[in-house]
Amino acid sequence: MCGGVSEEKRERTVYSVQKAIDRHIELDDVTKLANHSCDPNTGIRDNDSGSYTWYALKPIHTGDEITWDYETTEYLVMSNALQQCLCGSKWCRGSVVGYKQRSVLLREKYGVYVADYLKEMEGEGEVEV
Repeated sequence: MCGGVSEEKRERTVYSVQKAIDRHIELDDVTKLANHSCDPNTGIRDNDSGSYTWYALKPIHTGDEITWDYETTEYLVMSNALQQCLCGSKWCRGSVVGYKQRSVLLREKYGVYVADYLKEMEGEGEVEV
């Protein structure tokens, strides 16, 4: 599933996804409907349109909800509305705090399916490894 950008923002909104420390994008209607899970069925990778493309991490069947891990794009989640995780997965971490807090766990779990800007920050020592 290839996401497109509907609008670019400097600050986070309810529907935005982070692309850089000071850049958020609002996604097109299709990808805006994907929800968070600590055990998602998709992973994200940056694409050439300035958004993300979602890749299946496990089989997805008709009627399944499309999910991804918000911490693979968000550096630091400070909104109380997002922090408590209600995904219901048996692997639920209980909260959504951002890549900064869980970079080792997320890198090990998702490998290439993490936003490029977060991987670049790790390489520059801005995220604890």
